[in-house]
Amino acid sequence: MKTIRQFSTLGAAAGLASAFGAEVLPFEDDVGVDRNRVFIGARFSFNIQAELRNGAVAANVPPAYDDGFVRPDSSGASGSTWYWGYDRADQIVGDSLALSISTGSPRDGMVDTLQEDPQAGFELLYGRVLGRFGLGPATTITWGILGGFSSLDVLLEESDTINGTLSRTTDSYSLGGISPPPAPYAGTFAGPGPVIGSAAAASLTTTLPAWSATSAKVDALLLGFKLGPFVEVPIYRRLSAQLSGGLGAIYAQHELSFTETLGLTAAGGPPPARVGRFQDDAWLLGFFGQAQLEFRLGDTMSVFAGGQYRHLGDTSVAGGGKEATLDLAGTFEGIVGLKFSF
Repeated sequence: MKTIRQFSTLGAAAGLASAFGAEVLPFEDDVGVDRNRVFIGARFSFNIQAELRNGAVAANVPPAYDDGFVRPDSSGASGSTWYWGYDRADQIVGDSLALSISTGSPRDGMVDTLQEDPQAGFELLYGRVLGRFGLGPATTITWGILGGFSSLDVLLEESDTINGTLSRTTDSYSLGGISPPPAPYAGTFAGPGPVIGSAAAASLTTTLPAWSATSAKVDALLLGFKLGPFVEVPIYRRLSAQLSGGLGAIYAQHELSFTETLGLTAAGGPPPARVGRFQDDAWLLGFFGQAQLEFRLGDTMSVFAGGQYRHLGDTSVAGGGKEATLDLAGTFEGIVGLKFSF
């Protein structure tokens, strides 16, 4: 028989085992218990979602319009300018030029939910056995501590179209009897060019039916870390169970990108599209709990499958009037992989 080696367990573990009538056992080389474990697994995460809040975006203000401009030119003349432009032929109404500014979107104030299951990643863990205790003559439970690293690339997308209203203000500028150049036209500051009135002759604000077509995406790289105790419980022959839990942390690098196209149901040119791409990063702290079944294939290798619950809060990225909050407060994961003991 090989020489018997022993190492002490923590006093708290010994006290807990004694309270349940268990016997704390020394390690022996000939019982087939290896102290080191390496786990390599694939993870499939569920219930990861993002809430996209749509806020109001500041509108253009004169002299910049959605469909043109009227600005002072280099001549310095009062009441007229050749530094003007417009986009569409229907903006010429009689002897006037109509320039518009749209305010709001049918989507303003709405909250959209982006979710797609499952999200796939991987995990690499190391476990160190610290002790054993017996529960009766035939059951020996092994316990220790494990820690490791995981990576999960999350991609959440959504596209939809909704109807609603927006507000449009239209200013009219006198053409003074000139024949305007065909659209689209943009005069220059230095000029010269056809001259129109530089002050709006009339202004009208109306509420118009409109639609919003939005495509939004939240892309996040989640680098996870965890540390906590584990126990291994034999079930039947080659089959055993492992339970673990403890502290968890995630470093999240996340990006929000979107394109919102606005259109008018009534006549008139559409407001400009809203396009944005914004990035942020954050650390999130929480906890995890995991349970898995293991089937031993040989002396050093086992296959395992199980599930994990993680609670890590949420993190946000904002810009362009929109804010995406990535919710990691209660995620569930299916895990499969290989375990190596030595």
